[in-house]
Amino acid sequence: MMKKIKFLKRTMLVLLAGALMFSFAGCSKKKTQGDKNVSKDYYNEEGFPIVKEPITIKVSALRGVTQEWDDTFTVKKIKENMGIDMDITTYVDSSSWDTKFAGMLLNGTLADLMLNMANTRSEIDDYGEQGYILNLAEYMDLMPNLKKYLDENPDYASTVYTTDGKLYSLATTKQRSEGTALLYVSKADQEKYGFKASDIVTVDDLYNVLKKIKAQDPDVIPMSFTFDYDSGQRGSFPIRTAFGIPSVNGSFCMYEKDGKLVYGDVEENYKEFLKYMNKLYEEKLLDNDAFIMTTNELQTKIRSGKCVIWSDWTRLQVATGEDRDVWSRYDIIPSLTSDYNDKRQTVLPSRNGSAANIYVNADTAYPEAICRLIDYMFSEEGQIFFKYGIEGETFDWTTDEFGAKIPDCTKYYDYKNYDSVDVWLAQKVQISSAMRIRDYNLAYDVIEDATDEQLEYYIKDEPSGMFAADAFYEYYLRKTGTEELQTLPSLKHTKEEREVYETYYTDCAQLLLKYKGEFISGKKDVDAGWSEYLNSVNTFLDKMREVNQNALARTLELQKNK
Repeated sequence: MMKKIKFLKRTMLVLLAGALMFSFAGCSKKKTQGDKNVSKDYYNEEGFPIVKEPITIKVSALRGVTQEWDDTFTVKKIKENMGIDMDITTYVDSSSWDTKFAGMLLNGTLADLMLNMANTRSEIDDYGEQGYILNLAEYMDLMPNLKKYLDENPDYASTVYTTDGKLYSLATTKQRSEGTALLYVSKADQEKYGFKASDIVTVDDLYNVLKKIKAQDPDVIPMSFTFDYDSGQRGSFPIRTAFGIPSVNGSFCMYEKDGKLVYGDVEENYKEFLKYMNKLYEEKLLDNDAFIMTTNELQTKIRSGKCVIWSDWTRLQVATGEDRDVWSRYDIIPSLTSDYNDKRQTVLPSRNGSAANIYVNADTAYPEAICRLIDYMFSEEGQIFFKYGIEGETFDWTTDEFGAKIPDCTKYYDYKNYDSVDVWLAQKVQISSAMRIRDYNLAYDVIEDATDEQLEYYIKDEPSGMFAADAFYEYYLRKTGTEELQTLPSLKHTKEEREVYETYYTDCAQLLLKYKGEFISGKKDVDAGWSEYLNSVNTFLDKMREVNQNALARTLELQKNK
Protein backbone atom coordinates (compact mmCIF):
# COMPACT_ATOMS: atom_id res chain seq x y z
CA MET A 1 0.00 0.00 0.00
CA MET A 2 2.83 2.40 0.85
CA LYS A 3 4.43 1.83 -2.54
CA LYS A 4 1.13 2.47 -4.32
CA ILE A 5 0.62 5.75 -2.45
CA LYS A 6 4.14 6.92 -3.30
CA PHE A 7 3.60 5.92 -6.94
CA LEU A 8 0.35 7.89 -7.12
CA LYS A 9 2.02 10.92 -5.54
CA ARG A 10 4.95 10.69 -7.94
CA THR A 11 2.53 10.39 -10.89
CA MET A 12 0.59 13.44 -9.70
CA LEU A 13 3.76 15.49 -9.41
CA VAL A 14 4.93 14.41 -12.86
CA LEU A 15 1.61 15.49 -14.34
CA LEU A 16 1.76 18.75 -12.39
CA ALA A 17 5.30 19.40 -13.55
CA GLY A 18 4.16 18.90 -17.11
CA ALA A 19 1.29 21.30 -16.63
CA LEU A 20 3.59 23.88 -15.04
CA MET A 21 6.09 23.58 -17.88
CA PHE A 22 3.25 24.10 -20.35
CA SER A 23 2.09 27.17 -18.44
CA PHE A 24 5.62 28.60 -18.51
CA ALA A 25 5.86 28.04 -22.25
CA GLY A 26 3.41 30.89 -22.78
CA CYS A 27 5.39 33.43 -20.75
CA SER A 28 8.94 34.66 -20.82
CA LYS A 29 9.60 35.04 -17.10
CA LYS A 30 8.90 33.43 -13.75
CA LYS A 31 5.99 34.35 -11.52
CA THR A 32 6.61 37.57 -9.63
CA GLN A 33 5.25 38.69 -6.30
CA GLY A 34 3.18 41.74 -5.47
CA ASP A 35 0.05 41.42 -7.58
CA LYS A 36 -1.85 43.14 -4.77
CA ASN A 37 -1.59 46.89 -4.35
CA VAL A 38 0.34 47.08 -1.09
CA SER A 39 2.46 50.02 0.03
CA LYS A 40 6.13 49.06 0.36
CA ASP A 41 6.34 50.72 3.79
CA TYR A 42 3.41 48.78 5.27
CA TYR A 43 5.69 46.98 7.78
CA ASN A 44 8.02 47.88 10.64
CA GLU A 45 11.57 46.63 10.33
CA GLU A 46 11.78 45.76 14.03
CA GLY A 47 9.61 45.58 17.14
CA PHE A 48 5.88 44.95 17.45
CA PRO A 49 3.49 45.29 15.81
CA ILE A 50 5.11 43.88 12.70
CA VAL A 51 2.79 45.91 10.45
CA LYS A 52 1.63 49.51 10.67
CA GLU A 53 -1.97 48.58 9.90
CA PRO A 54 -3.53 45.13 10.50
CA ILE A 55 -3.24 42.64 7.65
CA THR A 56 -4.76 39.21 6.95
CA ILE A 57 -2.69 36.39 5.51
CA LYS A 58 -3.98 33.04 4.30
CA VAL A 59 -2.35 30.05 5.95
CA SER A 60 -2.46 26.37 4.95
CA ALA A 61 -1.34 23.82 7.53
CA LEU A 62 -1.34 20.17 8.47
CA ARG A 63 -3.44 20.02 11.62
CA GLY A 64 -1.24 18.00 13.96
CA VAL A 65 -2.40 17.53 17.55
CA THR A 66 -4.08 20.94 17.90
CA GLN A 67 -7.71 20.63 16.85
CA GLU A 68 -8.93 24.24 16.72
CA TRP A 69 -6.08 26.48 15.64
CA ASP A 70 -8.17 29.68 15.55
CA ASP A 71 -9.04 29.26 19.23
CA THR A 72 -5.46 29.08 20.49
CA PHE A 73 -3.63 31.66 22.56
CA THR A 74 -0.85 31.76 19.94
CA VAL A 75 -3.08 32.72 17.00
CA LYS A 76 -4.94 35.34 19.04
CA LYS A 77 -1.73 36.96 20.26
CA ILE A 78 -0.19 37.05 16.78
CA LYS A 79 -3.21 39.08 15.72
CA GLU A 80 -3.29 41.24 18.84
CA ASN A 81 0.45 41.94 19.28
CA MET A 82 1.83 41.62 15.77
CA GLY A 83 -1.09 42.89 13.69
CA ILE A 84 -1.27 39.72 11.59
CA ASP A 85 -4.64 37.98 11.35
CA MET A 86 -4.15 34.41 10.15
CA ASP A 87 -6.97 32.99 8.01
CA ILE A 88 -6.13 29.32 8.57
CA THR A 89 -7.19 26.22 6.66
CA THR A 90 -5.97 22.97 8.20
CA TYR A 91 -5.64 19.59 6.50
CA VAL A 92 -5.94 16.29 8.34
CA ASP A 93 -3.02 14.56 6.63
CA SER A 94 -0.38 14.99 3.96
CA SER A 95 -2.35 13.11 1.29
CA SER A 96 -5.28 15.55 1.53
CA TRP A 97 -2.80 18.44 1.28
CA ASP A 98 -0.96 16.96 -1.72
CA THR A 99 -4.16 16.96 -3.75
CA LYS A 100 -4.98 20.57 -2.89
CA PHE A 101 -1.40 21.76 -3.31
CA ALA A 102 -1.23 20.61 -6.93
CA GLY A 103 -4.43 22.44 -7.78
CA MET A 104 -3.42 25.60 -5.94
CA LEU A 105 -0.17 25.86 -7.88
CA LEU A 106 -2.00 25.47 -11.16
CA ASN A 107 -4.76 28.01 -10.50
CA GLY A 108 -2.74 30.52 -8.48
CA THR A 109 -4.59 30.10 -5.18
CA LEU A 110 -1.70 29.00 -2.97
CA ALA A 111 -1.94 30.46 0.54
CA ASP A 112 0.54 33.10 1.70
CA LEU A 113 2.16 30.83 4.28
CA MET A 114 2.39 27.05 4.62
CA LEU A 115 2.93 25.58 8.13
CA ASN A 116 3.69 22.16 9.57
CA MET A 117 3.89 20.69 6.09
CA ALA A 118 5.25 17.34 4.97
CA ASN A 119 6.45 18.26 1.49
CA THR A 120 10.01 17.22 0.77
CA ARG A 121 12.54 20.03 0.61
CA SER A 122 13.61 18.94 -2.86
CA GLU A 123 10.02 19.24 -4.06
CA ILE A 124 9.73 22.79 -2.70
CA ASP A 125 13.19 23.68 -4.03
CA ASP A 126 12.02 22.70 -7.50
CA TYR A 127 8.92 24.90 -7.25
CA GLY A 128 11.08 27.66 -5.85
CA GLU A 129 13.30 27.53 -8.91
CA GLN A 130 10.15 27.83 -11.04
CA GLY A 131 9.20 31.00 -9.17
CA TYR A 132 6.34 29.71 -7.04
CA ILE A 133 8.05 29.70 -3.63
CA LEU A 134 9.71 32.69 -1.94
CA ASN A 135 13.51 32.68 -1.60
CA LEU A 136 13.92 33.61 2.07
CA ALA A 137 17.62 34.30 1.55
CA GLU A 138 16.65 37.57 -0.18
CA TYR A 139 15.01 38.82 3.05
CA MET A 140 17.79 37.94 5.49
CA ASP A 141 18.21 41.62 6.47
CA LEU A 142 14.77 41.33 8.12
CA MET A 143 15.64 37.99 9.78
CA PRO A 144 18.59 38.57 12.15
CA ASN A 145 17.62 35.73 14.49
CA LEU A 146 17.40 33.20 11.66
CA LYS A 147 20.65 34.46 10.16
CA LYS A 148 22.43 34.12 13.51
CA TYR A 149 21.12 30.58 13.92
CA LEU A 150 22.20 29.60 10.42
CA ASP A 151 25.66 31.07 10.99
CA GLU A 152 26.10 29.24 14.28
CA ASN A 153 24.64 25.90 13.15
CA PRO A 154 26.29 24.78 9.91
CA ASP A 155 24.56 21.39 10.02
CA TYR A 156 21.19 23.15 9.86
CA ALA A 157 22.36 25.63 7.21
CA SER A 158 23.60 22.82 4.97
CA THR A 159 20.25 21.07 5.47
CA VAL A 160 17.98 23.93 4.34
CA TYR A 161 20.03 25.86 1.76
CA THR A 162 20.17 24.71 -1.85
CA THR A 163 23.59 24.04 -3.31
CA ASP A 164 23.52 27.50 -4.94
CA GLY A 165 22.54 29.38 -1.77
CA LYS A 166 18.75 29.65 -2.15
CA LEU A 167 16.48 29.18 0.87
CA TYR A 168 12.99 28.10 -0.12
CA SER A 169 11.89 26.26 3.02
CA LEU A 170 12.79 25.69 6.65
CA ALA A 171 12.88 22.38 8.49
CA THR A 172 12.38 21.87 12.20
CA THR A 173 15.51 22.04 14.32
CA LYS A 174 16.18 21.15 17.94
CA GLN A 175 18.81 22.28 20.38
CA ARG A 176 20.19 18.75 20.32
CA SER A 177 19.22 15.31 19.08
CA GLU A 178 16.85 13.26 21.19
CA GLY A 179 17.45 9.58 21.75
CA THR A 180 14.45 7.38 21.03
CA ALA A 181 15.98 4.00 20.18
CA LEU A 182 15.17 2.36 23.50
CA LEU A 183 13.84 -0.89 24.93
CA TYR A 184 11.54 -0.34 27.91
CA VAL A 185 10.72 -2.77 30.73
CA SER A 186 8.73 -2.16 33.90
CA LYS A 187 10.24 -2.76 37.31
CA ALA A 188 7.18 -4.84 38.21
CA ASP A 189 7.84 -7.24 35.32
CA GLN A 190 11.51 -7.51 36.25
CA GLU A 191 10.49 -8.63 39.73
CA LYS A 192 7.77 -10.94 38.37
CA TYR A 193 10.08 -12.78 35.94
CA GLY A 194 13.25 -12.61 38.05
CA PHE A 195 15.72 -10.51 36.06
CA LYS A 196 17.24 -7.04 36.11
CA ALA A 197 17.40 -4.68 33.16
CA SER A 198 20.90 -3.68 34.28
CA ASP A 199 22.10 -7.27 33.67
CA ILE A 200 21.10 -7.17 29.98
CA VAL A 201 24.28 -5.99 28.29
CA THR A 202 24.87 -8.34 25.33
CA VAL A 203 22.49 -9.69 22.71
CA ASP A 204 22.98 -13.10 24.34
CA ASP A 205 21.84 -11.64 27.68
CA LEU A 206 18.71 -10.35 25.97
CA TYR A 207 18.03 -13.72 24.36
CA ASN A 208 18.38 -15.55 27.69
CA VAL A 209 16.03 -13.16 29.49
CA LEU A 210 13.43 -13.45 26.72
CA LYS A 211 13.65 -17.27 26.96
CA LYS A 212 13.18 -17.05 30.72
CA ILE A 213 10.06 -14.90 30.32
CA LYS A 214 8.56 -17.26 27.71
CA ALA A 215 9.23 -20.32 29.87
CA GLN A 216 7.38 -18.79 32.82
CA ASP A 217 4.43 -17.44 30.83
CA PRO A 218 3.85 -18.89 27.32
CA ASP A 219 0.94 -16.50 26.73
CA VAL A 220 2.93 -13.30 27.14
CA ILE A 221 4.99 -11.66 24.37
CA PRO A 222 8.56 -11.39 25.69
CA MET A 223 9.55 -8.54 23.32
CA SER A 224 7.37 -6.42 21.07
CA PHE A 225 7.84 -3.59 18.61
CA THR A 226 6.63 -2.88 15.12
CA PHE A 227 8.41 -2.72 11.78
CA ASP A 228 5.59 -0.47 10.58
CA TYR A 229 7.19 1.86 7.99
CA ASP A 230 5.97 5.08 9.61
CA SER A 231 7.05 4.18 13.16
CA GLY A 232 10.75 4.22 12.34
CA GLN A 233 11.24 0.60 13.53
CA ARG A 234 13.07 1.84 16.58
CA GLY A 235 12.88 -1.35 18.60
CA SER A 236 15.52 -2.98 16.44
CA PHE A 237 18.01 -0.11 16.71
CA PRO A 238 19.71 -1.09 20.02
CA ILE A 239 20.09 -4.62 18.63
CA ARG A 240 21.30 -3.55 15.19
CA THR A 241 23.83 -1.15 16.69
CA ALA A 242 25.16 -4.06 18.75
CA PHE A 243 26.01 -5.72 15.44
CA GLY A 244 28.03 -2.67 14.37
CA ILE A 245 25.45 -0.95 12.17
CA PRO A 246 25.09 2.62 13.54
CA SER A 247 22.08 3.87 11.58
CA VAL A 248 18.68 5.13 12.69
CA ASN A 249 17.05 4.75 9.29
CA GLY A 250 14.58 1.90 9.47
CA SER A 251 14.79 0.61 5.92
CA PHE A 252 17.95 2.07 4.36
CA CYS A 253 20.97 1.85 6.67
CA MET A 254 23.55 4.37 5.53
CA TYR A 255 26.27 5.73 7.77
CA GLU A 256 29.51 7.65 7.34
CA LYS A 257 32.90 6.23 8.28
CA ASP A 258 36.06 8.27 7.69
CA GLY A 259 34.36 10.29 4.97
CA LYS A 260 33.08 7.23 3.13
CA LEU A 261 29.45 6.22 2.84
CA VAL A 262 28.76 2.71 4.12
CA TYR A 263 25.60 0.78 3.27
CA GLY A 264 24.92 -1.31 6.36
CA ASP A 265 22.24 -3.40 4.66
CA VAL A 266 24.83 -5.26 2.55
CA GLU A 267 27.50 -5.71 5.23
CA GLU A 268 28.21 -9.17 6.68
CA ASN A 269 27.30 -7.78 10.12
CA TYR A 270 23.76 -7.18 8.86
CA LYS A 271 23.48 -10.82 7.85
CA GLU A 272 24.27 -11.84 11.43
CA PHE A 273 21.75 -9.31 12.75
CA LEU A 274 19.06 -10.87 10.54
CA LYS A 275 19.93 -14.39 11.74
CA TYR A 276 19.72 -13.25 15.36
CA MET A 277 16.33 -11.59 14.78
CA ASN A 278 15.09 -14.69 12.94
CA LYS A 279 16.01 -16.80 15.99
CA LEU A 280 13.93 -14.50 18.21
CA TYR A 281 11.03 -14.60 15.76
CA GLU A 282 11.05 -18.39 15.27
CA GLU A 283 11.08 -19.00 19.02
CA LYS A 284 8.27 -16.45 19.47
CA LEU A 285 10.47 -14.30 21.68
CA LEU A 286 9.82 -11.40 19.28
CA ASP A 287 6.22 -10.43 18.56
CA ASN A 288 5.20 -12.34 15.43
CA ASP A 289 2.91 -9.44 14.51
CA ALA A 290 5.93 -7.14 14.17
CA PHE A 291 5.57 -6.80 10.39
CA ILE A 292 1.80 -6.39 10.24
CA MET A 293 1.08 -4.47 13.44
CA THR A 294 0.37 -0.73 13.43
CA THR A 295 1.70 1.62 16.08
CA ASN A 296 -1.80 1.92 17.59
CA GLU A 297 -2.08 -1.87 17.84
CA LEU A 298 1.33 -2.02 19.52
CA GLN A 299 0.30 0.58 22.07
CA THR A 300 -2.86 -1.40 22.82
CA LYS A 301 -0.66 -4.40 23.67
CA ILE A 302 1.64 -2.26 25.80
CA ARG A 303 -1.24 -0.81 27.78
CA SER A 304 -2.90 -4.20 28.30
CA GLY A 305 0.32 -5.74 29.66
CA LYS A 306 0.65 -8.31 26.87
CA CYS A 307 4.33 -7.58 26.24
CA VAL A 308 7.22 -7.38 28.70
CA ILE A 309 10.14 -5.69 26.91
CA TRP A 310 9.01 -3.31 24.20
CA SER A 311 9.84 -0.23 22.16
CA ASP A 312 7.71 2.53 20.71
CA TRP A 313 8.56 5.67 18.76
CA THR A 314 6.77 7.92 21.27
CA ARG A 315 7.95 8.73 24.74
CA LEU A 316 7.13 6.48 27.67
CA GLN A 317 4.21 8.49 29.06
CA VAL A 318 2.46 8.61 25.68
CA ALA A 319 3.03 4.94 24.82
CA THR A 320 1.73 3.65 28.16
CA GLY A 321 -1.00 6.23 28.73
CA GLU A 322 0.13 6.34 32.38
CA ASP A 323 0.42 9.29 34.73
CA ARG A 324 3.35 11.44 35.81
CA ASP A 325 4.80 8.65 37.99
CA VAL A 326 5.40 6.34 35.02
CA TRP A 327 9.05 7.40 34.86
CA SER A 328 9.78 5.87 38.25
CA ARG A 329 8.11 2.57 37.30
CA TYR A 330 10.27 1.70 34.28
CA ASP A 331 13.86 1.02 33.32
CA ILE A 332 15.34 1.23 29.82
CA ILE A 333 17.94 -0.69 27.89
CA PRO A 334 19.46 1.98 25.64
CA SER A 335 22.09 -0.21 23.98
CA LEU A 336 23.54 -3.69 23.67
CA THR A 337 26.82 -5.29 22.63
CA SER A 338 27.87 -8.40 20.70
CA ASP A 339 30.99 -10.01 19.25
CA TYR A 340 30.71 -7.45 16.44
CA ASN A 341 30.65 -4.37 18.67
CA ASP A 342 31.87 -4.42 22.26
CA LYS A 343 30.86 -0.79 22.91
CA ARG A 344 27.46 0.23 24.22
CA GLN A 345 26.34 2.82 21.70
CA THR A 346 23.11 4.51 20.70
CA VAL A 347 22.61 6.46 17.49
CA LEU A 348 20.95 9.83 17.75
CA PRO A 349 18.51 10.79 15.00
CA SER A 350 19.22 14.09 13.30
CA ARG A 351 18.20 17.16 15.29
CA ASN A 352 17.10 18.67 11.99
CA GLY A 353 13.86 17.62 10.33
CA SER A 354 13.68 16.17 6.84
CA ALA A 355 10.54 17.92 5.58
CA ALA A 356 9.83 21.43 4.28
CA ASN A 357 7.88 22.52 7.35
CA ILE A 358 7.57 26.20 6.46
CA TYR A 359 7.54 27.89 3.08
CA VAL A 360 6.02 31.05 1.61
CA ASN A 361 4.11 31.82 -1.58
CA ALA A 362 6.38 33.92 -3.82
CA ASP A 363 3.30 35.84 -4.93
CA THR A 364 2.28 36.94 -1.44
CA ALA A 365 1.62 40.65 -0.97
CA TYR A 366 3.29 40.50 2.46
CA PRO A 367 6.69 38.80 2.16
CA GLU A 368 8.39 41.17 4.62
CA ALA A 369 5.78 40.72 7.33
CA ILE A 370 5.79 36.95 6.97
CA CYS A 371 9.60 36.84 7.06
CA ARG A 372 9.60 38.86 10.27
CA LEU A 373 7.04 36.46 11.76
CA ILE A 374 9.24 33.50 10.79
CA ASP A 375 12.28 35.24 12.25
CA TYR A 376 10.48 35.60 15.58
CA MET A 377 10.35 31.80 15.77
CA PHE A 378 14.15 31.80 15.98
CA SER A 379 14.41 34.40 18.75
CA GLU A 380 14.75 33.43 22.41
CA GLU A 381 11.45 35.15 23.21
CA GLY A 382 9.72 33.50 20.26
CA GLN A 383 10.78 30.01 21.27
CA ILE A 384 9.17 30.51 24.66
CA PHE A 385 6.06 32.12 23.15
CA PHE A 386 5.35 29.32 20.69
CA LYS A 387 5.84 26.66 23.35
CA TYR A 388 4.49 28.13 26.59
CA GLY A 389 2.80 31.42 25.67
CA ILE A 390 3.49 34.67 27.53
CA GLU A 391 4.78 35.08 31.08
CA GLY A 392 1.98 36.28 33.35
CA GLU A 393 -0.74 35.12 30.92
CA THR A 394 -0.15 31.37 30.45
CA PHE A 395 2.80 30.64 32.73
CA ASP A 396 5.09 32.03 35.43
CA TRP A 397 8.79 31.37 35.90
CA THR A 398 9.73 29.45 39.02
CA THR A 399 12.82 27.64 40.27
CA ASP A 400 13.13 24.15 41.71
CA GLU A 401 15.18 23.15 44.74
CA PHE A 402 18.29 22.88 42.55
CA GLY A 403 17.81 26.38 41.17
CA ALA A 404 16.69 25.33 37.68
CA LYS A 405 14.31 27.69 35.90
CA ILE A 406 10.93 26.11 35.12
CA PRO A 407 7.81 27.50 33.39
CA ASP A 408 4.88 26.88 35.74
CA CYS A 409 1.38 26.87 34.19
CA THR A 410 -0.46 25.94 37.40
CA LYS A 411 -2.19 29.29 37.81
CA TYR A 412 -3.48 29.37 34.23
CA TYR A 413 -4.04 25.74 33.27
CA ASP A 414 -7.69 24.74 32.64
CA TYR A 415 -7.75 21.65 34.85
CA LYS A 416 -11.54 21.26 34.56
CA ASN A 417 -11.48 20.57 30.83
CA TYR A 418 -8.00 19.10 30.28
CA ASP A 419 -6.36 16.05 31.84
CA SER A 420 -2.88 17.54 31.98
CA VAL A 421 -0.89 20.71 31.44
CA ASP A 422 0.68 19.15 28.34
CA VAL A 423 -2.72 18.53 26.73
CA TRP A 424 -3.89 22.04 27.62
CA LEU A 425 -0.74 23.54 26.12
CA ALA A 426 -1.18 21.51 22.93
CA GLN A 427 -4.86 22.40 22.50
CA LYS A 428 -5.25 25.92 23.87
CA VAL A 429 -1.84 27.60 23.82
CA GLN A 430 0.31 26.19 21.01
CA ILE A 431 -0.70 25.52 17.43
CA SER A 432 0.53 21.96 17.14
CA SER A 433 4.30 22.17 16.66
CA ALA A 434 3.78 24.28 13.55
CA MET A 435 5.61 27.42 14.64
CA ARG A 436 8.10 25.72 16.92
CA ILE A 437 10.56 25.46 14.06
CA ARG A 438 13.42 26.09 16.45
CA ASP A 439 12.17 23.85 19.23
CA TYR A 440 14.18 24.92 22.22
CA ASN A 441 14.02 22.54 25.19
CA LEU A 442 14.75 24.13 28.57
CA ALA A 443 15.59 20.70 29.92
CA TYR A 444 18.81 20.42 27.97
CA ASP A 445 20.47 23.31 29.79
CA VAL A 446 19.60 21.66 33.09
CA ILE A 447 20.10 17.97 32.34
CA GLU A 448 23.57 18.14 30.81
CA ASP A 449 25.04 19.58 34.01
CA ALA A 450 22.79 17.77 36.50
CA THR A 451 24.16 15.43 39.15
CA ASP A 452 22.79 11.89 39.42
CA GLU A 453 20.86 12.97 42.51
CA GLN A 454 19.32 15.82 40.54
CA LEU A 455 18.37 13.48 37.67
CA GLU A 456 16.60 11.15 40.10
CA TYR A 457 14.70 14.12 41.51
CA TYR A 458 13.49 15.14 38.03
CA ILE A 459 12.49 11.57 37.23
CA LYS A 460 10.59 10.83 40.44
CA ASP A 461 9.79 13.90 42.50
CA GLU A 462 9.74 17.21 40.60
CA PRO A 463 5.97 18.01 40.53
CA SER A 464 5.59 19.36 37.00
CA GLY A 465 7.37 16.48 35.26
CA MET A 466 8.85 19.11 32.95
CA PHE A 467 12.28 17.45 32.75
CA ALA A 468 11.30 13.84 33.50
CA ALA A 469 11.67 12.39 30.00
CA ASP A 470 15.05 13.96 29.33
CA ALA A 471 16.35 13.18 32.82
CA PHE A 472 15.20 9.57 32.43
CA TYR A 473 17.14 9.13 29.21
CA GLU A 474 20.29 10.87 30.48
CA TYR A 475 20.23 8.84 33.71
CA TYR A 476 20.34 5.52 31.84
CA LEU A 477 22.99 6.64 29.38
CA ARG A 478 25.22 7.41 32.37
CA LYS A 479 24.26 4.28 34.24
CA THR A 480 25.04 1.97 31.31
CA GLY A 481 28.02 3.92 29.98
CA THR A 482 26.34 4.24 26.59
CA GLU A 483 28.06 6.41 23.99
CA GLU A 484 25.91 8.64 21.79
CA LEU A 485 26.67 8.61 18.06
CA GLN A 486 25.42 11.10 15.50
CA THR A 487 23.45 9.84 12.54
CA LEU A 488 24.36 10.52 8.94
CA PRO A 489 23.83 14.19 8.04
CA SER A 490 21.22 15.09 5.44
CA LEU A 491 22.96 14.56 2.10
CA LYS A 492 23.24 17.61 -0.15
CA HIS A 493 22.63 16.40 -3.70
CA THR A 494 22.74 18.60 -6.75
CA LYS A 495 19.52 18.59 -8.75
CA GLU A 496 20.97 16.05 -11.20
CA GLU A 497 22.23 13.81 -8.38
CA ARG A 498 18.91 14.05 -6.59
CA GLU A 499 17.07 12.89 -9.69
CA VAL A 500 19.26 9.78 -9.80
CA TYR A 501 18.87 9.17 -6.05
CA GLU A 502 15.10 9.63 -6.01
CA THR A 503 14.68 7.42 -9.08
CA TYR A 504 16.07 4.42 -7.21
CA TYR A 505 15.65 5.17 -3.49
CA THR A 506 11.97 4.26 -2.97
CA ASP A 507 12.14 0.95 -4.84
CA CYS A 508 15.38 0.05 -3.07
CA ALA A 509 13.94 0.89 0.37
CA GLN A 510 10.87 -1.23 -0.36
CA LEU A 511 13.05 -4.12 -1.52
CA LEU A 512 15.15 -3.91 1.65
CA LEU A 513 12.02 -3.95 3.80
CA LYS A 514 10.62 -6.92 1.85
CA TYR A 515 13.77 -8.99 2.30
CA LYS A 516 14.07 -7.99 5.95
CA GLY A 517 10.55 -9.31 6.58
CA GLU A 518 11.22 -12.53 4.71
CA PHE A 519 14.55 -13.21 6.42
CA ILE A 520 13.41 -12.40 9.96
CA SER A 521 10.10 -14.27 9.62
CA GLY A 522 11.85 -17.29 8.11
CA LYS A 523 10.07 -17.19 4.75
CA LYS A 524 13.55 -17.06 3.24
CA ASP A 525 16.65 -18.65 4.77
CA VAL A 526 19.29 -15.98 5.40
CA ASP A 527 22.30 -18.09 4.35
CA ALA A 528 20.63 -19.64 1.30
CA GLY A 529 19.13 -16.36 0.12
CA TRP A 530 22.01 -13.99 0.87
CA SER A 531 23.61 -14.00 -2.61
CA GLU A 532 20.24 -13.41 -4.27
CA TYR A 533 19.60 -10.59 -1.80
CA LEU A 534 22.94 -8.89 -2.47
CA ASN A 535 22.47 -9.11 -6.24
CA SER A 536 18.97 -7.62 -6.04
CA VAL A 537 19.83 -4.80 -3.65
CA ASN A 538 23.12 -3.89 -5.30
CA THR A 539 21.29 -3.43 -8.59
CA PHE A 540 19.85 -0.29 -6.98
CA LEU A 541 22.75 0.65 -4.72
CA ASP A 542 25.23 0.61 -7.59
CA LYS A 543 23.13 3.29 -9.31
CA MET A 544 23.32 5.50 -6.22
CA ARG A 545 26.82 4.98 -4.81
CA GLU A 546 28.61 7.68 -6.80
CA VAL A 547 25.95 10.39 -6.42
CA ASN A 548 25.56 9.69 -2.70
CA GLN A 549 29.33 9.74 -2.09
CA ASN A 550 29.57 13.05 -3.96
CA ALA A 551 26.67 14.41 -1.91
CA LEU A 552 28.29 13.29 1.35
CA ALA A 553 31.59 14.97 0.44
CA ARG A 554 29.73 18.16 -0.47
CA THR A 555 27.70 18.06 2.77
CA LEU A 556 30.77 17.63 4.96
CA GLU A 557 32.55 20.44 3.09
CA LEU A 558 29.54 22.77 3.47
CA GLN A 559 29.39 22.10 7.19
CA LYS A 560 33.12 22.71 7.56
CA ASN A 561 33.03 26.04 5.70
CA LYS A 562 29.85 27.52 7.18
